[in-house]
Amino acid sequence: MLIEMRGNLEKGVPFYVTFANHPKAFSPVFVNMIKSGEQSGSLDTVLTNLSASLEKNEQLKSKIKGALIYPVILLSASFLILILLVTFALPKLSEVFSGGEFDPPAFSRVVFAVGNFMGKYAVIVLSSMAFFIISLIVSFYSSLSFRKLVTRFVRKLPVVKKVAHRIGIQRFASVLAQLMKAGIPIVEALELTAESVGDDDIKMALQRISREGITKGVSIGESFKHETAFPRVVTNLIAISEKSGHIDDVLETISRFYEGEIDESLKALVSFIEPTLLIGIGFIVASIALSIIVPIYQLVGQI
Repeated sequence: MLIEMRGNLEKGVPFYVTFANHPKAFSPVFVNMIKSGEQSGSLDTVLTNLSASLEKNEQLKSKIKGALIYPVILLSASFLILILLVTFALPKLSEVFSGGEFDPPAFSRVVFAVGNFMGKYAVIVLSSMAFFIISLIVSFYSSLSFRKLVTRFVRKLPVVKKVAHRIGIQRFASVLAQLMKAGIPIVEALELTAESVGDDDIKMALQRISREGITKGVSIGESFKHETAFPRVVTNLIAISEKSGHIDDVLETISRFYEGEIDESLKALVSFIEPTLLIGIGFIVASIALSIIVPIYQLVGQI
C-alpha cells in the first residue's frame, strides 16, 4: 500500500485516493478526514487526531473483551461439565436403577432417558452440535447480512441494550467531533457519522437530522431536540454549544463522559451475567442430583 501511495503521489494523484482504494482497511470516515486535512493543509493535525481516536477505540474494545472473558470461560466450562455429566455419568446411574424391579419417579425417568439417549448417541449429538456452532461462526464472519441480524438481535437484549446504546452515543460524539475538527461540512459529517455508529436508532436519527432538519434550514440544536435516540442532556449541550460555536469541543466532552458510563455499564452487565449463569447451571445440576437422590431414598425406604 505504501509503494502504491508513493507511485500515486509521483503521478500527482491526491494522497487520500490510496486510502480510498482500500475500503476494508480504512473506513469512509478515515478517508474523508484525510481528504479534508489534505485540502486544508492540516494533514499532520488530522493524522494525530486519527491516531488518538484509533487508540481510544482499541482501548474500548479491549475493555469490552476483558469484561466478557470471565463469563465466557464460566459458560464454556459449565457446558463442558454438563455434557460430560449427561453423557457418561447419567447412563451408568440409569443402569443401576433400571436393572432391578424398582420403578424410579417420573421426573427421574425423564432425566435418565436423556442420559441413556446421550450415552448411545453421544458422538452423533456432539458432532451435530459442533457442526452447528462452527456453521454459525463461519456464517457470522462470512455473511454481512447474517452478522447484522445477530448483532441486531444481541443489541435488543434487555441487559445489553443499555450498554450498546451508550457505546453508540460515545461513538457518535467521537466521530462527529473529529469530522467537524477536520473541517468537513456538518451535513456530510452527519451522514458519515451515521454510517459508522453501529446503532440503527442513532443512525436513522442522524440521517433525519441531516436530510430533514439541517438541509431544510433547521438549526443543529433544534434538529437534535426532535430525536428521542439521544438523551436530553446530549441534545441540550449540542444546542448550547451551537450558539457559542464550540460544538466539536462539547462533543469531545460528551465522548469522554460516555467512556466512563460505558465502563460502569460493563461492570453492571458482568455483575448480572455471572450470578445468572451460576444460578442457571446450579438449577440444572440440582435437577440431575435430585433425579438421582430421590430414587435412592425411595429404594432405601423399601429395604
